[in-house]
Amino acid sequence: MVYLICGVSKSGKSLVGEEIAAKNRLSIFSTDWLMMTLALNKSNNVNPAENDDIVSANMHSFLFELISQIISSGNNYVIEGVHITPELANSLIAEYPESIKSCFLGYKNLTVQEKDSELQQHKDKIKNTWFFDLNKNQYNDFLTEVIDRSKVIYEKCKKLNLKYFEITDIIQQKQDIINYLLN
Repeated sequence: MVYLICGVSKSGKSLVGEEIAAKNRLSIFSTDWLMMTLALNKSNNVNPAENDDIVSANMHSFLFELISQIISSGNNYVIEGVHITPELANSLIAEYPESIKSCFLGYKNLTVQEKDSELQQHKDKIKNTWFFDLNKNQYNDFLTEVIDRSKVIYEKCKKLNLKYFEITDIIQQKQDIINYLLN
């Protein structure tokens, strides 16, 4: 089984993925690793400085093939990342219905202040804290962008009948997400 944990930045994908992988002795792969690898070769049109929608579109075929190869190998894996779009997850599920379990994490209903409060509360559990180095305006713009992206992902998930979790406190909600994926 391949478990896809998808959604917006700073929604808890890595936290959930790492816990599933550790408790079930699974390998884990972050789409960020593929993004950075592809970015080294400029002909791939993958630029980490672009917004997640553009990067995801440019990575779509690479991710589809990578995940297809993982499924073909028969290995169980956790794959997490912002670059797995609802459309990509839907395509993979259509191709491999017995081999994929996915969910999307977002926070479409939170305000910037509420998301900031959650991030501050759990910052000791966040590995990549680059966003805390932004100035106040950049930080607020970042949070506004990912809240808006959460709304888009939610609508796409609803249309494609994909599971979406509205994250208000990832620490309190992570077991529900894990239970959903593993059952």
